[in-house]
Amino acid sequence: MTIAELMDFLRKADPSATVMFVPPGNNEQYAEEVRIISSSGVGWTREQGVDKGRPYEMLYMGEPHRELRTNCEHVTYERVQVVLLAAVEAARLQVRVCMPVLTIGPSSQGYTRGKSSP
Repeated sequence: MTIAELMDFLRKADPSATVMFVPPGNNEQYAEEVRIISSSGVGWTREQGVDKGRPYEMLYMGEPHRELRTNCEHVTYERVQVVLLAAVEAARLQVRVCMPVLTIGPSSQGYTRGKSSP
């Protein structure tokens, strides 16, 4: 999903709705409230290809893993920027990125804005 796709969806959403995150393999009952939105300070790679006849797609931090894909076919790499969302449990961890961070929490506007510590 791109920021443009997310913004298009959010234009139609109730602006007072709470943003929730459903962990992989779970359903709505395990959703957690998103508390932190951050731009990643690290470059990411989107990799696509065919491994043993099956298409695959991966998104990971850092440079392309070209040396690990010797048995794969039609491998492509794209450098991408990402925005990270952290739910309540993850928000308890200290975020250490040197990029703008939007921390959702108690304030008169419903959120606070600032930079994380290095």
